[in-house]
Amino acid sequence: MKVLHFSGIASNFFGGASRYIEELIMYLNVNGLEAYLIHDYRDVYYMENHLSNIFFKRELSTFNIIKFSLNLYFIYNFVKINNIKLIHTNHRNDIIYASIIKLLIPKIILIHTIHGKQVFNEEKKLHYRIIRIFSFFSLNHLYSEIVYITNSVFNSSKGVIYNKNQQVILNGTGKLRFCDSYCAKLIEKYNINQEKFIISWIGYLGGCKRIDILLNICKSLKYEKNIIFLVIGIGEGYKQIQSEMEEFELENIRLLGSQKSIGNIYKISNAVISTAIGEGFGRTLTEAMSFSLPTIAFNTDGPTEIIINNYNGFLVEPENIEDYIIRIIELKNNKKLYKLMCDNAKKIFEERFTIERFGNEHVELYNKYIEKK
Repeated sequence: MKVLHFSGIASNFFGGASRYIEELIMYLNVNGLEAYLIHDYRDVYYMENHLSNIFFKRELSTFNIIKFSLNLYFIYNFVKINNIKLIHTNHRNDIIYASIIKLLIPKIILIHTIHGKQVFNEEKKLHYRIIRIFSFFSLNHLYSEIVYITNSVFNSSKGVIYNKNQQVILNGTGKLRFCDSYCAKLIEKYNINQEKFIISWIGYLGGCKRIDILLNICKSLKYEKNIIFLVIGIGEGYKQIQSEMEEFELENIRLLGSQKSIGNIYKISNAVISTAIGEGFGRTLTEAMSFSLPTIAFNTDGPTEIIINNYNGFLVEPENIEDYIIRIIELKNNKKLYKLMCDNAKKIFEERFTIERFGNEHVELYNKYIEKK
């Protein structure tokens, strides 16, 4: 079976969705499928060091007609030469290319995964509106199946997506590596006292991640001397965090920037929190669970399908900072509860969020259509 994945053509983005895709590509190739990937990431360190033998990358552009035509010619030839049977797209821009390939090669099977609710938002700019209309038309009429990463994303599609073949496949997380010597270097470099309760926040510093809420939590716990917040990520909010750390003398924050070996962060952490509102899934939560770490997030969207409240973490009502702080203190002070949540976090991860479950469900999905042919 030969499968071609499109991931983020002209999206200029390498985030949680992209990491799920590249882990899936690795899993498929290890388990007997030939899986290829076209992407448009500018920051491809992680992928180049893990997928160098099983993928190709091509910088692509949707809105430049000359580049678009050249890219389409390139993709078409690749599909024909390699006898690709199925194309799996993951972002809105990918749909344009895949749909045209479908019109040129009618036998090709198209599958699309919707990674978040933002794709259903109304667009203000005319060209984005046109792309949105074209994308939904293609998903409903040219695609064989639509996949959603959570039930909340699926519920958001009602009235827009009416393809008869739709299903939810919860994201899965592969095993993250860590290095004890590198962990020790992180601890020394950022002056992280391991006798304190170490809480990590990991993500893009902007958008729906709500760093304003994170900063308010850190300010409220400024005098709680036994808690340290590790903030990992890059984005437009980086300078804001630096500024407020200085202005409010927030000595409880360690701003680590981008960390390519994220497993080291989980290894030195006691818990992981998310302040995102409107996030489709919440990869850092499942990654934390793979390290037996309890998590705290808002009771909305993706996290509600990852965290069982009072079992493997806490769900707090959106923007209720006071309750969020109470839960952090409870997690730190109640040793018995903390240990129980650590055990439950690992248990839920093994039951629902492994890469093996994630990969096998995709293999079953592909076989459903390939075997028909």
